[in-house]
Parts: sequence; C-alpha cells; structure tokens
Amino acid sequence: MHLVWTGIAKTLRDRGDDSLKFVLREAAAGEVFAFGLSEAGNDLVLFGSRTQARPEPDGGYRFFGAKIFTSLSPAWTWLGTMGLDTTSADGPKIVYGFIERTGGGFEIREDWDTLGMRATQSNTTVLDGALARADRVVRWLEPGPNPDPLVFAIFANFEILLAAVYTGVGARLLGVLPRDVGQSADGWLAADGGVGPVVIVGVQPGRECVAAG
Repeated sequence: MHLVWTGIAKTLRDRGDDSLKFVLREAAAGEVFAFGLSEAGNDLVLFGSRTQARPEPDGGYRFFGAKIFTSLSPAWTWLGTMGLDTTSADGPKIVYGFIERTGGGFEIREDWDTLGMRATQSNTTVLDGALARADRVVRWLEPGPNPDPLVFAIFANFEILLAAVYTGVGARLLGVLPRDVGQSADGWLAADGGVGPVVIVGVQPGRECVAAG
C-alpha cells in the first residue's frame, strides 16, 4: 500500500497536480506511507466516511474513527486517511490528510491473523484525535461520486496493484501445484482449523486441470 500512495502521487503529478509531491520526496528519503481509508460498514468507500474529521484553528484536522485493513501497521511513518467534516460552514466535506506516527492520537489493535492472511499486518487502527497538520491536509471534497483527480488516482492505483499482487499469487499457485498434487495436507496449520478443508476444496478444480494435462 506504500506503493499505492506513491503511485497516486505520480498519477497526480503526471497531470499537473503537485499536492502529493511530499509523498514522493519523503518516500525517497525512507518514509513509509500506509493506506488508512477502509471502514467497516462503509459501502460508499471513497464517497462517504464514518470517521469524523474535526477542524483545528490552524487548518489541520483531527480524526476520530476506526480504520480496517490499515496496511503496514508495525512500520508506517505516515498514514493517509480520510474523514467527514460536518462542522465547518461549507460542510459536509470529505477530508483527506496524512497523520504522522510520532504524533500519536491512535491505537493499533493487533487483530490481524498473519498466518491466515498476508504477512504485512493490516491491523485495525482506531483514530482518537490523530492530527493531520495543515500542510498535510490535501483534499476537501463533496460527499458522493466525485471527478476529483485524487479519487481517480486512488481507484486506479489500488485496483491495478491489487490485481498485480493476486495475479502473482495465482501464477505462483499454478507453478507449485503440479509439484504438490497428491501430497497430504496433514501438516497444514492455521489459526482457524476449518481453513484447511476450505482451501483443499478451493484448489481442487486446479488439481483436476493439472491432472488432465
């Protein structure tokens, strides 16, 4: 997801928008940018938010709410997030900003099953007044579908990179499946004991395809 943010920044810059140029500059210097947009029960995705964005007098925002699948939980130095500002005179607005890890105001819940899911630990992050400074607030958008280039850039980079990852996973599976067909699954271990049989059922069509040549 670090690459999602750097990809977003490049997509915007290619279109004459330098609002995220600090992402490219600081990523090159070693900063790690995490993706903190997803919320449980928010079917509107980028078009709405259950997180509160409360304005500060200096133009910054404090965020209050829970973000799920927060990428790179143990390692990020900046968290890109969003919330809904309902208190400003021109609200409601969806506010996008970046929170610095050293600023606090959040709790990371260690609720990620690394064995059952990817190893980068996308834990739930509870924002409780985490501050995005004024110079790290990058958008104020109307709720609902929006033609803003940031929205396009987020969807474009997220979908392309996600597809690339899972295409790679699928290619790897097809690479090792012929070798492993017929081997016992007795040695499998998962936090949820019901995972093994589900996986076996899921790969059975692939096994049959390989067996058929």
